[in-house]
Amino acid sequence: MHRLEVYESNVVTVEPQYSCVDVADEMDARSVGCVVVVDGDKPLGIITDRDLICRLVAADRDPEKTTAAEVMTADPITATRDDDMTDVLARMRERGIRRIPLVEENQLVGLVSLDEVIIKVASYLFNTSQGLLGGLHQSRRTAPHRRRLEAREAAFDELRDQLQHMGSEVREHLDQLLSRVRRGK
Repeated sequence: MHRLEVYESNVVTVEPQYSCVDVADEMDARSVGCVVVVDGDKPLGIITDRDLICRLVAADRDPEKTTAAEVMTADPITATRDDDMTDVLARMRERGIRRIPLVEENQLVGLVSLDEVIIKVASYLFNTSQGLLGGLHQSRRTAPHRRRLEAREAAFDELRDQLQHMGSEVREHLDQLLSRVRRGK
């Protein structure tokens, strides 16, 4: 399958001491469903919009006083750009997650989201099916044309055989005529 960087999207980061209000504001401003909590470029955790609902709102915690570090999923599962997409999707499925931070040398470089993967794979499958349908349509159009050309050639060959007993001048004229027909003139 493709390298993970094909499915990579920009990642929004916050620091562990951010309040949950700041985290929610950042998610809203950037129109994203998750942020990665970092120390420098090292990923410490991940916070999704669902985490804010379950660990903050449902727990009746004060969003001004609760920090990103308190609601994040610590030590998130990560992947590298060289990881096999099938393996990464299997890890996502078995853990019930939709986003995985991409790291290189323990530094955050991007994010792979299941939504992005689905959109790109669906687009690839659509384009592939359109190409196959176009090829099928073209072969349907060319097959009758090819059969007509073969039938015309067979008819000309039969005509040539029948005229074989005629003089060479008639055969030359017929060969010139056949040559022009074959060239499309």
